[in-house]
Amino acid sequence: MRLLDTDNIKAVASPNYNYIFDKKTGYFERWGKTREDDPVCAPFPEILDVEISTACQKGCPFCYKDNSVDGENMSFEIFKKIFDKFYIND
Repeated sequence: MRLLDTDNIKAVASPNYNYIFDKKTGYFERWGKTREDDPVCAPFPEILDVEISTACQKGCPFCYKDNSVDGENMSFEIFKKIFDKFYIND
C-alpha cells in the first residue's frame, strides 16, 4: 500500500482499494481494482465523525439529527476515550 499525504491531498493506492481526498474542498473518491469497481467498505477507517454536542438553538424542521436547545455536550473524558481508540501513531 502506498500513502500520499500533503497539505492538500491524502491518497491511498493498493491493489484492491484506493482513495483520494482533497483536504481543501472535501472531495472524496474511492474505487477498487478499477475505477468502475465500487468497494462495499474500506479495509480500514477512512474518517471519524464525532458529534460533541446535541445542543442547537436553530430548531430547523428539516434537521435529521433532532438536536434541541436542551441538548447535551460530550464530556472531555468521553471524547478522549473515543479519540484514543482511533488515533494511529506512526
